[in-house]
Amino acid sequence: MPLWNAADNEALTPSRPVEVMTGTVMTDGQETQAIALPTSPTNRAIDLAFVAKFASDPPGTVDYQLQVAFNNVDAEFFDLGSSMTNSETVGGMIIVTNVVARFARVIANDADSVAVTIEIMSM
Repeated sequence: MPLWNAADNEALTPSRPVEVMTGTVMTDGQETQAIALPTSPTNRAIDLAFVAKFASDPPGTVDYQLQVAFNNVDAEFFDLGSSMTNSETVGGMIIVTNVVARFARVIANDADSVAVTIEIMSM
């Protein structure tokens, strides 16, 4: 189940990151809040990036995955692009191009019990 209520979704605007997880220790398999992606009548593709920032060095390797869906329904989300497996304090960024979807979130495949802030932005 997502950590936040889907009714509180925040819309994503170009080049403005949305924090979907702020300084929280995630558990393996936990998803962030889903956010609404910018759409157009022609379903034009967009580029997305997600960033993970850590308060301290994770004790091992972490694994975060961007997921997207056309409807904000858990069963409809699917993995998109490479997962982020980064153990540096500053985290990292993954960019996925040509995305056609209405919602995005990040799932922690391996959270490693460390506080993380995750942002999603359109490019």
